[in-house]
Amino acid sequence: MFDGLTGRQRKPSSSLSTSEVIERIKKVLDTEARDVRGKGKVVPHSIVLKMQWDKFATDDSDTIGALEDELLIAAIDHINDRRYYTAAPMTVEVKPDFFTEGIRFIASFDPTSDREEDEREIMLSVPSFDAAGKVASTNQPVEVADTSSGAAPEPDRVYLCSTRFSVGGFDDEIVIRVPAPGRISIGRTAESMLTIDDTSVSKHHATLAISAEGKMSVADTGSTNGTKVSGERIAYGEAVAVDNGGTVTFGTVDVKFALQEEASPARSENPEEDEGEEQFEG
Repeated sequence: MFDGLTGRQRKPSSSLSTSEVIERIKKVLDTEARDVRGKGKVVPHSIVLKMQWDKFATDDSDTIGALEDELLIAAIDHINDRRYYTAAPMTVEVKPDFFTEGIRFIASFDPTSDREEDEREIMLSVPSFDAAGKVASTNQPVEVADTSSGAAPEPDRVYLCSTRFSVGGFDDEIVIRVPAPGRISIGRTAESMLTIDDTSVSKHHATLAISAEGKMSVADTGSTNGTKVSGERIAYGEAVAVDNGGTVTFGTVDVKFALQEEASPARSENPEEDEGEEQFEG
């Protein structure tokens, strides 16, 4: 309110801050409001935000809880302001999701119902986003309603992810170019960016995330035989850090990962000035 009175820009400079997410929740409620005879306008009482898991701080449950509280308060305020009704107490839940690209809003009148008409999904692309509502880049999301979308920005950095593993007595070395922040899908089929053709590896086994700072983390996406980091099996839904040059075991296959930032043309002209990144030995 103060910014508005002083003429300062009130709209957040980033395209997907917490306040922007709140505005989209309000639009979802307005769009899905239903006229019920003798009651008035009834809106969904359950909203779930499934967010691309490698785009925000999955290890900070307190911060995610604070975000849920802020979104819930804003939703209730909007319901009261518009004199809407709900069939049950309002709930808002934020979930990191391995299979979601961007953000998916799921608004439901009955969370236990499988009927399509009881659930609405709205997809948004999202820049790097932490659970506190901070946006690390300024690319425009795909809007739900009447706002325009812009071109995606250049990635912060590009990394070359080298992988080494042995399957059936044969040694493989695969280098994957990854604009960061980004992620690599890992599995047995050719649909995965890193294909490991071994029966112990599931079709959609795991995902490796790479941050703009060159930090790696891996998460198991529901494999049969599990994923291990440095010999320790990780739980489904848990993102675990992977050291540069570290080993991750998918099923029974050990894969060694090494990350090196791709040199820009300006850097490649002066190789002596480049700082060396960790690489495989030999």
